[in-house]
Amino acid sequence: RDLEFLRSLLEGSLYMNYEGVVNRMESIGRQDILLGSPMSLKESFDELKTLKDSSLRELAVRFGQKPHIFALGPLGAGDLKKIEQAWLGKNLKE
Repeated sequence: RDLEFLRSLLEGSLYMNYEGVVNRMESIGRQDILLGSPMSLKESFDELKTLKDSSLRELAVRFGQKPHIFALGPLGAGDLKKIEQAWLGKNLKE
């Protein structure tokens, strides 16, 4: 039931990404960065159909093993060390 709900949310998001020039360009850019090339709407829906509970669990485990960071602006080596320490539950010393 949750998987079907997730699929419907993602389908709605895909349709919205095709509404308007700005949304479409952002979608193409995001797909180019993440996948190496943009996918057609049909390809995206085909991928959604293959989505299974086990693949979601595998993805959650893989992303939960080490931090993934999205940042605006420059990060220095010290910043990355602080993030790593926080991820490992260590006390941060400034």
